[in-house]
Amino acid sequence: MENLVALSKPRPRFSRTGRVFTPPKYQDYESHIGLSYKGRFFGEEFIKVSILFEFQVPKSYSKKKRSEALNGILRPTSKDTDNLVKGVTDALNGIAWKDDRYIYVLQAEKKYSEVNRITVIIESMEGLGWKI
Repeated sequence: MENLVALSKPRPRFSRTGRVFTPPKYQDYESHIGLSYKGRFFGEEFIKVSILFEFQVPKSYSKKKRSEALNGILRPTSKDTDNLVKGVTDALNGIAWKDDRYIYVLQAEKKYSEVNRITVIIESMEGLGWKI
């Protein structure tokens, strides 16, 4: 998902009448992830999910700092990895898998890149000798 700025899962919001809602910007983000997914449906299979969050290097960085960021010496720290992952796994519920409770191995990484991008790799653990 190229040029998609990763968003952290926000806390629930409450209206004046007490209704709980998700901000529209975040709803659009989750929809975009769901619509971008072109893989197969894993249903109730046990799966491994690997997610790579790539963040564009800030324009304010010096040439030296930019080089360090692109070479993995500097890593992004502005967003919590667990909240980023929650957004992706929630967005793919019912699209890539029946429910995120079937994720048995989860790997997530954040790094700087030339462009904003989210890469999701899903692998079935069925037939690999896993007994769960």
